Formats: sequence, C-alpha cells, structure tokens
Amino acid sequence: MKMKGVWRTIESVIAITILMSFVLYLGNPVLLKEQVDPTSKGYEILKIMDSNNELRTFVENKDWSSLNNKIHMHGYNHTVEICNQTACYGEYPNVENIWVSSYIISGHGKYEPCRIKLYIW
Repeated sequence: MKMKGVWRTIESVIAITILMSFVLYLGNPVLLKEQVDPTSKGYEILKIMDSNNELRTFVENKDWSSLNNKIHMHGYNHTVEICNQTACYGEYPNVENIWVSSYIISGHGKYEPCRIKLYIW
C-alpha cells in the first residue's frame, strides 16, 4: 500500500515536468536565424565605401581588382565589375545563382556616370 503513494507522486512529478516544458516551449517563440539578403548587404558595402570617398577613386582609375580585394563578405564569394557608358572592366563570374548589387556614381567634374556591379555567389 505504501508503494502505491510513491508511484503516484512520481507520476505527478513527471506530469508536471511535461506540462511545464510544454508551457515554456509555447511561451518562448522559436528564434529563427535572420536571413541576410546578399544583394542588400553588397549595396550597403558599396554605399559605405562611397560615403568614405573610397569607391570613387577605384572607379575613376578603373581599378576593379583593388576594389574587389577591398571588399570582404563572410561566407560568400564575390567579384566586381566597373562599367561606364562604353565598356566594362572586371570579371563576370561563370557560376549559377548569382546575386548582383549595383551602385551608380556620377562623373567627377563632367558627365560620366559609372555603374559598379558586385556579383555575389
């Protein structure tokens, strides 16, 4: 007879534990890792470089290689292409599933807009 009370107590403790873990699980929303949009991230990198007056120097010199080396995107490969009205300088990647961040800057002292394309894969 004494063992019957012990088993009921153990069952009650297990039931309370299950109920509490269920309530805590429902009470805390599952935190999903926020997806980062590579295109937006690339645009932000180019915008910050333009704000720091670094981007224009690379573009005026058509120095896509140094610009490419200056950009760091953790977890992604990338390459840069600088295009003016007549030609493009840089590398177009030969891969599938490419994101493109595009940034346009005006000419310096004359009308010569250039588009910087940051290919991300």
